[in-house]
Amino acid sequence: MEESRLKDTSTEKLSLTEAFYKMFPFYLYIGMTYEQYWNENVCLTNYYREAYEIKCEHLNQEKWLQGMYIYDAISTSLYNMFGRSKGRTPRNYAEKPYDIYKKDDTTKQEELERERSKVWLINFVNAYQNDETIL
Repeated sequence: MEESRLKDTSTEKLSLTEAFYKMFPFYLYIGMTYEQYWNENVCLTNYYREAYEIKCEHLNQEKWLQGMYIYDAISTSLYNMFGRSKGRTPRNYAEKPYDIYKKDDTTKQEELERERSKVWLINFVNAYQNDETIL
């Protein structure tokens, strides 16, 4: 509901005063005081809105991570429950939290592949620069 207030797509024509009154409850909700909204610099509303968006994004990430923990717990339980009858070795639930700040090695690999491709292309162009049949 607050998200729709944040990005109002209505075609309703409002005066500037009406627009300020319409948005006032939203800014109260996200923590602005009456004095800040009506008496302080108008740019302050932008900062409060940006902070609210960051907070919503953070909460979304937390919920996603919580879902990953739940998924891991359920899948481990199901694997252990049904794996016994097939003689599989039981798995343990994660012994420590996920390392969410771990640097991804795929970026290093992608960078290496880009460099290899660049070198190959330069060598190809240099080798066949004067040969017009290839180009």
